[in-house]
Parts: sequence; C-alpha cells; structure tokens
Amino acid sequence: MESVKDNHSLFFGDTGYVLYQSQQIPDNFNWCFTAVKSSRDQNEFGQVMEEVVNDSEFDAFADNLGTLVWGAANPAFTAGVEVAKYTVSTVSKILQEAGDEQVGILYMSLNRNQHYLHGERKKDDVPDLSGNLHIDYSIFAVS
Repeated sequence: MESVKDNHSLFFGDTGYVLYQSQQIPDNFNWCFTAVKSSRDQNEFGQVMEEVVNDSEFDAFADNLGTLVWGAANPAFTAGVEVAKYTVSTVSKILQEAGDEQVGILYMSLNRNQHYLHGERKKDDVPDLSGNLHIDYSIFAVS
C-alpha cells in the first residue's frame, strides 16, 4: 500500500477478506499478518511469494513436514503452524536480502473451543510481535 504513515488504518474493503473457506467451521485456525516497507512495485512483490517455493530449503522442509506432524495430537493444526512459520521466515529472509524492511508481524493460532465457540471472534488493539503494530480484527463463520 502506498503512503502509509504512523497511526494509519488499513482496511480490507467494507466486507473484509476471506482467509479460509470450507463447508464447516474449522476446529483450528492459524494465520499470520506481515507488514513490510518496500520500494518494490506490486508486481515485484508478487515475485517474492513465488521465490518461497523456489527457495533452496523448500524441498527439505516439504520432506520433513511429515516428520514434524507425526504423532502430533492434532496433525492438521501442527502442519498449519509449521507451514506458516516456514513461509513467513522465508519471505522475511528474501525481503531482507533485497533491502526491504519488515515493519511488523503477528502470528495467531486459534481453536474453536477457546476462541470462536460459536464461529465469531472480534479483538481490537492486539499488539504484534515487534510492538510496531496494533491490529483490530474480527472472524465470522457459519456452517
């Protein structure tokens, strides 16, 4: 996004953005939000995402994913967390090599019993890991 300044609010349209879609409300939901300061244009930034699967460590990660989730109490949840961690760390590495700067990052793992029992969750002013961002979000689901 262009011209973002301190205390700027970003909106994902008046209806939000679908992060996950299925026939049922999931028992677990993982997401991460990364804000990056970059001099690249949007097309160049899209190429960064393509570089994730072309990263030299991707095949090793994919091969080891089964080992990481083997015996886990909830393999789908564990896999989701590991994929998110790998993707964000790889994107961060690629951006830093090009001189781009990560401004903020938020990892979140939610489970239905604790966080969205009836398919809804709304939180405001959630600090990210860097302390640079405060995020307001809502999750809504129906089945």
